[in-house]
Formats: sequence, structure tokens, C-alpha cells
Amino acid sequence: MQISFLPNSFKKVGIVFVIASFITGYQDIVRGFQRGYTSQPYDVPMRAVSLTSLESWSDILLFVGMLIYVFSKEKIEDEYLFQKRAESFTLSFVGILLVSFMLFLAGITVTKILWLLFVQLASFLIIFYFKKREVA
Repeated sequence: MQISFLPNSFKKVGIVFVIASFITGYQDIVRGFQRGYTSQPYDVPMRAVSLTSLESWSDILLFVGMLIYVFSKEKIEDEYLFQKRAESFTLSFVGILLVSFMLFLAGITVTKILWLLFVQLASFLIIFYFKKREVA
């Protein structure tokens, strides 16, 4: 089964989107670190996604940038890398299911579904990075 991926040049586009999301979400990152440092609770209110807030745009930019990066080809894409990509996706999917189940058992509710998708994409990238470098 062959899957069409984006050209390798789209990796740079994905990285630009991720950097742009960190730039637009800088205030939220700083606020999270400051409240964590002073031991104040950082409550994230349950709300619908509003595209008027900069925080929502940074979340969307991060997610889209990571998707573009994940679905971009490597410089040399062969069957070995395709197999490693499939293994990495499977491991990240099972991992996010386990994390979700543990959070459910602990009674922790995740208010942002994009957080779970971001963790899955990030874990895929980490696992794929190490699987690419395995000796066959």
C-alpha cells in the first residue's frame, strides 16, 4: 500500500508554522511558567474555540505545522522508512490511548482535545526519529 506524502520541502513550511505558533503563544507560555513557579493554580476554563483569540490561533498553527511536518517525505523515502513510520505511528497511538486511560482513571479531564493530538504527534516524531536511526 502506497501513501502519498507531501514533498520534503514542506518540512520547512511545517517548522515555520510551529515557530510562528510559539511566537504568537508566547504570553500563554510565560503565564503558565509564572503561575507554576509561584504555585498558583492555572485553571484553564472550558470554552469553545474562538478564532478571535491569539491563543487559539497559536494552537491551530502548532497543530497544522506538526501535521505538515509529519506528512512530509524524508529526503530518501524507501520501504524501510515506510515501515518505521508505520511502527512509530502505531506506538504513538497506543501510547496516547494508555495516557488517556490513565488520565481517565486518575479523574483528570483534559479540556483541550488539541493537547492530546499534539502529544500524539510529538510522540510520533520522537519515536520515528529514534526508529530511523536503528540498525536494521
